[in-house]
Amino acid sequence: MILENILQALFEIKANKMRSFLTMLGIVIGISSVIMIMTIGDSINNSVNDLLKSYGMSPAVAIVIQKDMANLEDSDNRDEYARPRRNTDLMDEELFKDVQENFSDRIDGIVLSDYYDGMASVGSKGDDVSIEGFNAQGDTKNIVNGRSFTASEYKDAKKVVLISQQLANKMFGSAEEAVGSPLDINLGNKPVTFVVVGVYGKSAGGVMSALVGEDNRSVYMPLKTVEELNLSGSPYDVGRYNYFMINIKPGTDLDAMCSDLSTFINAKYYANNDTYKVSVEPTDIDLSALTYIKLGIAAIAAISLLVGGINIMNIMIVSVTERTREIGTRKALGATPGEIRMQFLLESLVICLIGSFIGIGLGIAGGLGASSLMGVRATPSVTAIVVSVVFSMAFGLFFGYYPAKKASRLDPIEALRYE
Repeated sequence: MILENILQALFEIKANKMRSFLTMLGIVIGISSVIMIMTIGDSINNSVNDLLKSYGMSPAVAIVIQKDMANLEDSDNRDEYARPRRNTDLMDEELFKDVQENFSDRIDGIVLSDYYDGMASVGSKGDDVSIEGFNAQGDTKNIVNGRSFTASEYKDAKKVVLISQQLANKMFGSAEEAVGSPLDINLGNKPVTFVVVGVYGKSAGGVMSALVGEDNRSVYMPLKTVEELNLSGSPYDVGRYNYFMINIKPGTDLDAMCSDLSTFINAKYYANNDTYKVSVEPTDIDLSALTYIKLGIAAIAAISLLVGGINIMNIMIVSVTERTREIGTRKALGATPGEIRMQFLLESLVICLIGSFIGIGLGIAGGLGASSLMGVRATPSVTAIVVSVVFSMAFGLFFGYYPAKKASRLDPIEALRYE
């Protein structure tokens, strides 16, 4: 019986193609819009996280704070009159080696960085640049020409640099010409010559570059090079650090790792420190605002599903009126009200199902196409697909029930007399 009703529903849809298409149009628009918006939103989320990782952002940071503070953000318990940090309050290579040996099952590496806090420029026009040094674990640049730093360059503090593709084109004409060429950087009023060993490219393209910005003026060099040239102006000895970033292995419980690492460092290295300790905290990027915007726009788009459901009810009422004599004939031949009701409900659900399939196809295609144009990594939203289809079928059932009920209650004699 159900199969017969489905076939009958398909026959009615085929017999009234234009009306059936207009009936399901709201469902198609609603589902395709929700899926497209959710796909684009998820893709932007993923791409922002990928971009931040490419800039050396790690899932956790260990930083020296005052002992009374619960974490770095606990300004209420920060003592403004606490003694200044000393070299002995900071972390060193011995601590880093110890951490990596004891947490090798959960940590991929420790990322260290330093930067030049003064004025730096290149070229005859004195174009401003920013200078940053990092260790091997922090080397995540997208090299498009040349290479990154070697182990000996990190160890021996060689005067080598990585520059952006845009800076290479401006200073040397092309990225190929830049590699191997000397680059004079004015540090204050003191020119220092470095060798360009590599050129890095964009980490994202299209709209993503506009959203998060492309730092084309950053010049990177080995961490020890920055330290030995004393570019950072740090009051602490070389090899002493106030913080370090941590690369976490996939599948690691981040909160548990942060807690265990804090306990380990403080018990072994800060137990006798009267003022300072180390806090290990997650550095998850909060993209909740973007998520709320995405869900809000998707909810607005989902109104089309509601409009589509109302349209289905309207058309099904018209269909019941047009097929009054058919209903009367079926009842005269023994069809029960339940069978009549099931026939029209299934017809409503079939219309929603076909509209859903069309909407899913258009939504995925639109989402992937838009993501590609924006230069972000496309990720079709399975959740949006499932939720949209479920709501579509629910609307079809809800708005199809009244016409189906009306059809099932028709008096067969009156229906047969209907002109």
